[in-house]
Amino acid sequence: MHDLVARVRRYATEAHSRINHRRKYSFEPYDVHLRDVAGIVATVTDDPDTIAAWLHDVVEDTPASFLDIEREFGPTLAALVEELRDVSRPADGNRAARKAMDRAHLAGASSRAKTVKLADLIDNCRDICRQDPEFARVFLQEMASLLEVLGDGDQRLHKKASAALMEREGHRVLGIRRDGKVRDYALREDPLSERPFRHGQIVGHDACFSEVIMALSRRARCGKNLDERTGCRESSRDVEKENVKVVGRRPDEH
Repeated sequence: MHDLVARVRRYATEAHSRINHRRKYSFEPYDVHLRDVAGIVATVTDDPDTIAAWLHDVVEDTPASFLDIEREFGPTLAALVEELRDVSRPADGNRAARKAMDRAHLAGASSRAKTVKLADLIDNCRDICRQDPEFARVFLQEMASLLEVLGDGDQRLHKKASAALMEREGHRVLGIRRDGKVRDYALREDPLSERPFRHGQIVGHDACFSEVIMALSRRARCGKNLDERTGCRESSRDVEKENVKVVGRRPDEH
Protein backbone atom coordinates (compact mmCIF):
# COMPACT_ATOMS: atom_id res chain seq x y z
CA MET A 1 0.00 0.00 0.00
CA HIS A 2 2.81 2.40 0.90
CA ASP A 3 4.35 1.84 -2.55
CA LEU A 4 1.01 2.63 -4.25
CA VAL A 5 0.60 5.87 -2.30
CA ALA A 6 4.14 6.88 -3.25
CA ARG A 7 3.45 6.11 -6.92
CA VAL A 8 0.19 8.08 -6.95
CA ARG A 9 1.80 11.02 -5.18
CA ARG A 10 4.74 11.04 -7.58
CA TYR A 11 2.50 10.72 -10.64
CA ALA A 12 0.24 13.61 -9.57
CA THR A 13 3.11 15.85 -8.52
CA GLU A 14 4.98 15.31 -11.78
CA ALA A 15 1.85 15.77 -13.93
CA HIS A 16 1.10 19.18 -12.40
CA SER A 17 4.77 20.14 -12.27
CA ARG A 18 5.28 19.49 -15.99
CA ILE A 19 2.85 22.31 -16.82
CA ASN A 20 4.19 24.49 -13.98
CA HIS A 21 0.76 24.41 -12.36
CA ARG A 22 0.63 26.66 -9.31
CA ARG A 23 -1.90 27.84 -6.75
CA LYS A 24 -3.74 30.92 -7.98
CA TYR A 25 -2.96 33.24 -5.08
CA SER A 26 0.18 31.96 -3.38
CA PHE A 27 1.89 30.68 -6.56
CA GLU A 28 3.01 27.64 -4.60
CA PRO A 29 3.47 24.43 -6.58
CA TYR A 30 0.05 22.82 -7.01
CA ASP A 31 1.08 19.68 -5.17
CA VAL A 32 0.85 21.71 -1.94
CA HIS A 33 -2.94 21.72 -2.41
CA LEU A 34 -2.97 18.02 -3.33
CA ARG A 35 -0.98 17.17 -0.21
CA ASP A 36 -3.31 19.22 1.99
CA VAL A 37 -6.44 17.58 0.54
CA ALA A 38 -4.94 14.11 0.92
CA GLY A 39 -3.94 14.99 4.49
CA ILE A 40 -7.48 16.09 5.38
CA VAL A 41 -8.92 12.86 3.95
CA ALA A 42 -6.37 10.81 5.90
CA THR A 43 -7.63 12.26 9.18
CA VAL A 44 -10.99 10.51 8.77
CA THR A 45 -10.35 7.32 6.78
CA ASP A 46 -7.69 4.82 5.88
CA ASP A 47 -9.67 3.60 2.86
CA PRO A 48 -6.93 2.90 0.30
CA ASP A 49 -9.02 4.18 -2.60
CA THR A 50 -9.19 7.69 -1.15
CA ILE A 51 -5.63 8.21 -2.35
CA ALA A 52 -7.59 9.53 -5.34
CA ALA A 53 -7.31 12.82 -3.42
CA TRP A 54 -3.86 13.16 -4.97
CA LEU A 55 -5.37 12.76 -8.44
CA HIS A 56 -8.60 14.73 -8.12
CA ASP A 57 -7.49 17.55 -10.47
CA VAL A 58 -5.02 15.72 -12.67
CA VAL A 59 -7.36 15.05 -15.61
CA GLU A 60 -9.01 18.49 -15.46
CA ASP A 61 -5.79 20.46 -15.27
CA THR A 62 -3.07 18.43 -16.98
CA PRO A 63 -2.72 16.48 -20.26
CA ALA A 64 -3.29 13.19 -18.37
CA SER A 65 -6.43 11.26 -19.36
CA PHE A 66 -8.69 8.80 -17.57
CA LEU A 67 -7.18 6.09 -19.75
CA ASP A 68 -3.74 7.06 -18.44
CA ILE A 69 -4.98 6.84 -14.84
CA GLU A 70 -6.62 3.48 -15.46
CA ARG A 71 -3.51 2.11 -17.12
CA GLU A 72 -1.30 3.27 -14.24
CA PHE A 73 -3.52 2.55 -11.24
CA GLY A 74 -6.50 0.47 -12.32
CA PRO A 75 -10.21 1.07 -13.03
CA THR A 76 -11.33 1.71 -9.43
CA LEU A 77 -9.06 4.70 -8.94
CA ALA A 78 -9.83 5.99 -12.44
CA ALA A 79 -13.57 5.80 -11.70
CA LEU A 80 -13.11 7.83 -8.52
CA VAL A 81 -11.20 10.51 -10.41
CA GLU A 82 -13.98 10.61 -13.00
CA GLU A 83 -16.57 11.16 -10.27
CA LEU A 84 -14.59 14.13 -8.96
CA ARG A 85 -14.16 15.98 -12.23
CA ASP A 86 -16.15 19.00 -13.35
CA VAL A 87 -18.28 17.96 -16.32
CA SER A 88 -19.18 21.46 -17.49
CA ARG A 89 -17.35 23.34 -20.21
CA PRO A 90 -17.14 27.10 -20.94
CA ALA A 91 -19.62 26.70 -23.80
CA ASP A 92 -22.26 25.31 -21.41
CA GLY A 93 -23.36 28.76 -20.22
CA ASN A 94 -22.57 31.23 -17.47
CA ARG A 95 -20.89 30.31 -14.21
CA ALA A 96 -24.17 29.56 -12.43
CA ALA A 97 -25.28 27.18 -15.20
CA ARG A 98 -21.92 25.41 -15.25
CA LYS A 99 -21.81 25.02 -11.49
CA ALA A 100 -25.32 23.56 -11.54
CA MET A 101 -24.16 20.91 -14.02
CA ASP A 102 -21.13 20.06 -11.90
CA ARG A 103 -23.29 19.88 -8.77
CA ALA A 104 -25.70 17.46 -10.46
CA HIS A 105 -22.78 15.24 -11.51
CA LEU A 106 -21.34 15.26 -7.99
CA ALA A 107 -24.73 14.44 -6.47
CA GLY A 108 -24.53 10.99 -8.05
CA ALA A 109 -20.97 10.30 -6.90
CA SER A 110 -19.95 7.63 -4.40
CA SER A 111 -19.41 8.36 -0.71
CA ARG A 112 -15.67 7.99 -1.25
CA ALA A 113 -15.64 10.64 -3.95
CA LYS A 114 -17.80 12.94 -1.82
CA THR A 115 -15.37 12.57 1.08
CA VAL A 116 -12.51 13.71 -1.16
CA LYS A 117 -14.60 16.61 -2.46
CA LEU A 118 -15.36 17.74 1.09
CA ALA A 119 -11.63 17.84 1.83
CA ASP A 120 -11.09 19.81 -1.38
CA LEU A 121 -13.76 22.35 -0.35
CA ILE A 122 -12.28 22.76 3.12
CA ASP A 123 -8.81 23.49 1.73
CA ASN A 124 -10.09 25.80 -1.02
CA CYS A 125 -12.28 27.65 1.48
CA ARG A 126 -9.28 28.46 3.65
CA ASP A 127 -7.21 29.66 0.71
CA ILE A 128 -9.86 31.70 -1.13
CA CYS A 129 -11.28 33.39 1.96
CA ARG A 130 -7.82 34.41 3.09
CA GLN A 131 -6.59 35.61 -0.29
CA ASP A 132 -9.64 36.94 -2.16
CA PRO A 133 -12.50 38.15 0.09
CA GLU A 134 -14.46 39.53 -2.87
CA PHE A 135 -14.56 36.26 -4.80
CA ALA A 136 -15.04 34.40 -1.52
CA ARG A 137 -18.64 35.63 -1.40
CA VAL A 138 -19.33 33.79 -4.68
CA PHE A 139 -17.35 30.72 -3.65
CA LEU A 140 -19.12 30.41 -0.30
CA GLN A 141 -22.57 30.41 -1.90
CA GLU A 142 -21.40 27.72 -4.35
CA MET A 143 -19.89 25.77 -1.45
CA ALA A 144 -23.19 25.93 0.44
CA SER A 145 -24.98 24.52 -2.58
CA LEU A 146 -22.47 21.68 -2.93
CA LEU A 147 -22.74 20.74 0.73
CA GLU A 148 -26.39 19.94 0.15
CA VAL A 149 -25.42 17.03 -2.13
CA LEU A 150 -22.34 15.88 -0.18
CA GLY A 151 -24.20 14.43 2.80
CA ASP A 152 -23.13 10.89 1.88
CA GLY A 153 -19.48 11.82 2.35
CA ASP A 154 -17.68 11.47 5.66
CA GLN A 155 -19.88 13.10 8.30
CA ARG A 156 -16.97 14.57 10.23
CA LEU A 157 -15.71 16.37 7.15
CA HIS A 158 -19.21 17.47 6.24
CA LYS A 159 -19.63 19.04 9.68
CA LYS A 160 -16.20 20.62 9.43
CA ALA A 161 -16.94 22.06 5.99
CA SER A 162 -20.34 23.34 7.13
CA ALA A 163 -18.86 24.99 10.21
CA ALA A 164 -16.07 26.53 8.11
CA LEU A 165 -18.66 27.93 5.75
CA MET A 166 -20.63 29.55 8.54
CA GLU A 167 -17.51 30.91 10.24
CA ARG A 168 -16.21 32.41 7.00
CA GLU A 169 -19.57 34.04 6.42
CA GLY A 170 -19.03 35.77 9.75
CA HIS A 171 -21.54 33.78 11.79
CA ARG A 172 -20.32 32.92 15.28
CA VAL A 173 -21.64 29.39 15.50
CA LEU A 174 -21.37 26.23 17.55
CA GLY A 175 -22.55 22.70 16.99
CA ILE A 176 -25.68 21.45 18.74
CA ARG A 177 -25.41 17.79 19.72
CA ARG A 178 -28.32 15.40 19.80
CA ASP A 179 -27.83 11.69 20.45
CA GLY A 180 -24.10 12.22 20.60
CA LYS A 181 -23.82 13.78 17.12
CA VAL A 182 -23.67 17.34 15.91
CA ARG A 183 -27.06 17.80 14.27
CA ASP A 184 -27.38 21.56 13.97
CA TYR A 185 -25.68 24.92 14.47
CA ALA A 186 -26.52 28.04 16.45
CA LEU A 187 -24.87 31.23 17.65
CA ARG A 188 -22.22 30.68 20.30
CA GLU A 189 -23.57 33.47 22.48
CA ASP A 190 -27.10 32.14 22.93
CA PRO A 191 -27.59 28.82 21.16
CA LEU A 192 -31.10 28.11 22.37
CA SER A 193 -32.51 31.59 22.89
CA GLU A 194 -35.95 32.60 21.65
CA ARG A 195 -36.16 35.98 19.96
CA PRO A 196 -38.68 37.97 17.93
CA PHE A 197 -38.09 37.94 14.17
CA ARG A 198 -39.82 39.60 11.29
CA HIS A 199 -41.18 37.75 8.27
CA GLY A 200 -38.35 36.99 5.86
CA GLN A 201 -35.83 36.38 8.62
CA ILE A 202 -37.02 32.87 9.42
CA VAL A 203 -36.22 29.72 7.49
CA GLY A 204 -37.88 26.35 7.97
CA HIS A 205 -36.71 23.81 10.54
CA ASP A 206 -35.13 21.70 7.79
CA ALA A 207 -33.51 24.60 5.90
CA CYS A 208 -30.13 23.93 4.35
CA PHE A 209 -27.10 26.21 4.63
CA SER A 210 -27.62 27.86 1.27
CA GLU A 211 -31.10 28.97 2.38
CA VAL A 212 -29.67 30.47 5.55
CA ILE A 213 -27.00 32.31 3.60
CA MET A 214 -29.57 33.57 1.10
CA ALA A 215 -31.67 34.94 3.98
CA LEU A 216 -28.59 36.63 5.41
CA SER A 217 -27.89 38.31 2.08
CA ARG A 218 -31.16 40.19 2.61
CA ARG A 219 -31.33 40.52 6.40
CA ALA A 220 -28.84 41.15 9.18
CA ARG A 221 -30.09 38.17 11.20
CA CYS A 222 -31.71 34.85 10.45
CA GLY A 223 -33.58 32.35 12.61
CA LYS A 224 -34.61 28.74 12.19
CA ASN A 225 -38.02 27.57 13.30
CA LEU A 226 -37.66 24.84 15.93
CA ASP A 227 -41.21 23.52 15.49
CA GLU A 228 -41.18 20.83 12.81
CA ARG A 229 -44.97 20.84 12.59
CA THR A 230 -45.63 24.49 11.84
CA GLY A 231 -42.81 25.55 9.52
CA CYS A 232 -42.58 29.27 8.75
CA ARG A 233 -45.39 31.64 9.65
CA GLU A 234 -46.67 34.27 7.26
CA SER A 235 -47.91 36.76 9.87
CA SER A 236 -45.31 38.99 11.51
CA ARG A 237 -47.39 38.81 14.72
CA ASP A 238 -47.20 35.02 14.67
CA VAL A 239 -43.51 35.11 13.85
CA GLU A 240 -42.77 37.14 16.96
CA LYS A 241 -44.29 34.38 19.07
CA GLU A 242 -42.49 31.55 17.34
CA ASN A 243 -39.89 29.39 19.07
CA VAL A 244 -36.95 30.42 16.95
CA LYS A 245 -33.25 29.64 17.21
CA VAL A 246 -30.72 32.20 15.93
CA VAL A 247 -28.63 30.51 13.24
CA GLY A 248 -26.87 33.41 11.59
CA ARG A 249 -25.82 36.99 12.02
CA ARG A 250 -23.88 39.15 9.60
CA PRO A 251 -20.64 40.63 11.00
CA ASP A 252 -22.06 44.17 10.71
CA GLU A 253 -25.00 43.39 13.05
CA HIS A 254 -24.17 43.92 16.71
